[in-house]
Amino acid sequence: MKLEDEGNPANDLVDIINKNRTAQKLPKLNDNPGLGCMALQYVEECKGNCSKNNTINCRPSEDDFTEIFAPNCGVELPTFGTISGHIVGCQSKYIVPSEAFSQVLIRDKKALSLLRNKTHTEVGVGMIGNHKGPFLWCVLFSSGQTNTTFVLEDRGEGIKQKKGCFSGSSTPCSGGQKNNACPRPKVIYKLEYADPRVSCSVAALVSIYYTTSSAILLGCLDAAECCVAPFFRLAFLAWLAFLAWLAFLAWLVEVGSIQPYPGES
Repeated sequence: MKLEDEGNPANDLVDIINKNRTAQKLPKLNDNPGLGCMALQYVEECKGNCSKNNTINCRPSEDDFTEIFAPNCGVELPTFGTISGHIVGCQSKYIVPSEAFSQVLIRDKKALSLLRNKTHTEVGVGMIGNHKGPFLWCVLFSSGQTNTTFVLEDRGEGIKQKKGCFSGSSTPCSGGQKNNACPRPKVIYKLEYADPRVSCSVAALVSIYYTTSSAILLGCLDAAECCVAPFFRLAFLAWLAFLAWLAFLAWLVEVGSIQPYPGES
């Protein structure tokens, strides 16, 4: 399973939270991207503090929210409201939002009571992880006035999300399950690589073949033998054009210009 193909699990978790609340005849919570971004900042600061029982041994101070998290997210400080509660948890491997909800975050009556608190008006979720784990989740609640608290400057356009994801954003998760030098499995013309290392292998092979072919061509030109016949000359040019096309596709994969075709993993 590829985390990028999951879209934005933080948004999915907000939907699950609201479904649980409405099932208890409680109002839905507004999905606040400012809260979501700060929730992502929270778990990013707490990386490396996941215990064996899936709890996070990390508690950022109140000053961290106003002096670090909010500025990093571009939250307009005059709109910084009241955070009425938070739930955090972690898992050694990535699990889908529904399982994260029941197995990681809402594991006891205290967490369930906080989830169903009637004073909450807004919610934000952040999630981050890497290929070796763990994966950390954070849910922040606010009791402020809807749409007037934790407002992002320029609607969050300035946020450069490099890792993880947060709710209220259309940006998919990044660097979630694997963060290696090779690009994530991509799709070229809807043909998916079976292994994430394939794209790097393709790029390496293309480089080798291209270099070898260039050397052979230069040798041919020097010897003035194999390139005498028009057929060989045209064949060589066609071969080099094909390799150039492969190199271009490999480059597109590397820079991420070719997006994965949505579908189940």
